[in-house]
Amino acid sequence: RVVADVILGPWSSRVLFVKNMAHHLVGLRWDFLERTSNVLLTRTPAEVLPSLNRKLPDPGIEETGYPIQIRLLEFLESAGREVIVLDSRELLTNPESVLRQLCARIGLGFEKEMLHWAVGPRPEDGVWAETWYHDVHLTTGFAPYRPKITPFPAELVPLLRKCEPMYARLTEKSIRA
Repeated sequence: RVVADVILGPWSSRVLFVKNMAHHLVGLRWDFLERTSNVLLTRTPAEVLPSLNRKLPDPGIEETGYPIQIRLLEFLESAGREVIVLDSRELLTNPESVLRQLCARIGLGFEKEMLHWAVGPRPEDGVWAETWYHDVHLTTGFAPYRPKITPFPAELVPLLRKCEPMYARLTEKSIRA
């Protein structure tokens, strides 16, 4: 019902932005994705895993989101759909360039206002805001990319090795700064 009534439902605007985490699509038929523009947002596992581990101790490969992102990428490719990947590092390296390219690829006009926002929570943040968006709520724009300087946790190295090839596959399709 959510797919039919919300994602594909009637809208007065030609643009509807829906943020789904890849694991929200588990158990759904994906054929509706053939009727939408789809953007996969990803981040290097070396940065994802320590932060994921703080919120979800001892994460497994499925919790990282990389396997389902690969399945989504392959599904979209097999359906003949353009696969658009945003890598957070590229986005933070040059937000304007990456967003201009993204807008061009999905048929939207770029606006400078996309680079800044008001501080604080937004109604569309939903139930995840309390858990995941605290730092975002303190910002008013994109912060420049800065590599993590803390040592990578040794216990996460085996998981990192599993994630790296999937991340590499995703970044083959990513928009470059």
